[in-house]
Amino acid sequence: MKTRAENIMGGMKSSSASDRLHVLAKAGVVDEKDIKAWKSIRHAAAHGGLDVDPSELQSLLERVNRLVAMTYKLAFFKIGYRGMYTDYATRGWPSVQFDADACKVRLDALTQDPNKA
Repeated sequence: MKTRAENIMGGMKSSSASDRLHVLAKAGVVDEKDIKAWKSIRHAAAHGGLDVDPSELQSLLERVNRLVAMTYKLAFFKIGYRGMYTDYATRGWPSVQFDADACKVRLDALTQDPNKA
């Protein structure tokens, strides 16, 4: 099952990073809010506009925390992790469950029926 999911991920190489993230969001690996935070920071950083306005510092820190959590979830999915982790994307940083196997089942279902993606 793990090899199959990795092969599916490899088959997505022709898609943009954003497209792949949206499919992973539908499978429950990441959240749409994660993608929005990634896009906002990536766009500014890639185009030389990541200036920090002191009045927007809290918002930037929240997006960075969300990206930390997203990175964890992508790594957890890749290694097949099932267990608790600290969700830095949520205020109070609660411990939440991640289940890579359940995400892989949903991803497999999406690839079996492309109309769902």
